[in-house]
Amino acid sequence: GFDIAIVGKQGNHHCVVAQELAERHGRRCVVIERPEDTVAISPGDSGHWVLVGQVTGNTVVFDAVIERVRAARLPVTVFRTMCGDSRTRQRHAEELARSSDVVVLIDDGGGAAQSVYEVCARHNASIHRVASKADIQRDWFDGAARVAVVGGILVPEWTIDEFAERVRELGA
Repeated sequence: GFDIAIVGKQGNHHCVVAQELAERHGRRCVVIERPEDTVAISPGDSGHWVLVGQVTGNTVVFDAVIERVRAARLPVTVFRTMCGDSRTRQRHAEELARSSDVVVLIDDGGGAAQSVYEVCARHNASIHRVASKADIQRDWFDGAARVAVVGGILVPEWTIDEFAERVRELGA
């Protein structure tokens, strides 16, 4: 068996289930929220670890954790368990955040939106989380030449299009 290192957020249901599973089988489980947390995996461990990710977790952090684990030659087998849609959505959101003056993030209320927020915030300080079109403020776009509208994997494209239309209506 394996001990589990899961990249995600404490309290996220995927992480909680991993912790319960490990406990049920007499194994360890650590939640890794940032690359520095890999110190919980000791290179001298007699056991072997598996590294997995919260399904909708931050793929940038997951990749950084993998790099750190490999550089430290930790006894870890990596399984890329993060949703492919999450990875794609986060990559596109990151590209848009880099090239935009303002980012409007449609918050679906789940972990996917938080992960997209974290990825975007690394490249753009002007990011606004909204739950409805009514939350969008005209003054966010003062002086902005380019606005990106993004959402987590639970936000359908048609919803993103509707929110983008609202941004255009406000003159952005």
